[in-house]
Amino acid sequence: MILFRFMLITVLILNNILVYQHYKYLHKKNISYIAPRIIVLVLVANVPALFVLISTFIPPGR
Repeated sequence: MILFRFMLITVLILNNILVYQHYKYLHKKNISYIAPRIIVLVLVANVPALFVLISTFIPPGR
């Protein structure tokens, strides 16, 4: 279980690195509507992994 949690945390970190690289790419192209795209990317990248990570701390049967 500890290895699984470590893997999820690693996935979260890597997802955020990729989102940041995409943000730098969009910022370099001077796209004015960056904020909605970045918000959606952060939610898509983080919510599923965070949900699974939090659910590992809840004991079964609840």
